[in-house]
Amino acid sequence: MSDSQGIKFSKSNFVPGSSDGWVYLNTDGSVKSVDMFAVAGGLLEDHNGNWIVGFTRYLDNCEVINSELWGILDGLQIALDCGYRKVIIRIDNLEAVNLIHEGVRNGSNFTLVRRILLFLKLLRHWNLKYIPKDKN
Repeated sequence: MSDSQGIKFSKSNFVPGSSDGWVYLNTDGSVKSVDMFAVAGGLLEDHNGNWIVGFTRYLDNCEVINSELWGILDGLQIALDCGYRKVIIRIDNLEAVNLIHEGVRNGSNFTLVRRILLFLKLLRHWNLKYIPKDKN
């Protein structure tokens, strides 16, 4: 499946009312060093670790931090579109966590971080956690 913005996703048969209301958003971004080919993606899970929806986005060429931020942004948009308002975001990039917690006043990440912060304001509750790569 694909939406109008080019985000590819697929869904499970998860029923939103069947959990305590919290979902986990696990995201990752990747850039191939030779040609800077970049992708972002992730998945939503319920509080028991059951898969809800997965997504990917082709980003052409960008830096790793931007692919990580795109993964968070797309994941938050999907969570909100699915009606979830309590999200625990787990990401293996400490720089992305710091940019979101501290905010950005300028630079190439400014617009992405600003959009992420706007989406976070739409949630009832959220938590952003750094999880090392081998545990995410």
